[in-house]
Amino acid sequence: MSPQARSVAAIAEIADAARRRFGEQGYDATSIDEIAADAGRTKGAVYHHFPDKRALFDHVLAIEQREIAEIVARSSTLPDGVDAYLRTIATRPGAARIMLTDGPTVLGWDRWRACDGGPFRSMMRASLDAYGSLATRHDLDLLTEVLLGAVTEAAQQVVASSDRPASARGFAAELRVILESLLRPTPPD
Repeated sequence: MSPQARSVAAIAEIADAARRRFGEQGYDATSIDEIAADAGRTKGAVYHHFPDKRALFDHVLAIEQREIAEIVARSSTLPDGVDAYLRTIATRPGAARIMLTDGPTVLGWDRWRACDGGPFRSMMRASLDAYGSLATRHDLDLLTEVLLGAVTEAAQQVVASSDRPASARGFAAELRVILESLLRPTPPD
């Protein structure tokens, strides 16, 4: 195995161990020693690839976002995508903890929001672009931000709920009504 392939494998093993620990215990309760042991690596090996625990957490959050974005991307409509996102958050407590509970605290608001600039913001904007006449009625950049805010708040509420699946269904249904109304073409005057 080449040195580059060994490095890629080490990073993947460390990230997998960190995802499990961060998802189960949270950022504050997780140590680099635990992550290294779980990955079958030394603490020095972890620090060779990640300068600190925060950088490792940032990497793990990006992995969680990509995986959930892949699930959401399979949806054929924007309302279906929002539903898929909320259902996934409701059924993946580790991902929810990393992305929505610890993410804003560990990374800080600006960095955490910048993470949304990746897969979710671009998917939201592309979904809005798919509704051709929408751009004649709305500023799609502003609308993207408004809708991301609504979906993020709904996801936060789902995570805080004692019945996450029911909460996800309720918020998805309400957002579907709003989105379908917004996306419905308006008749010509």
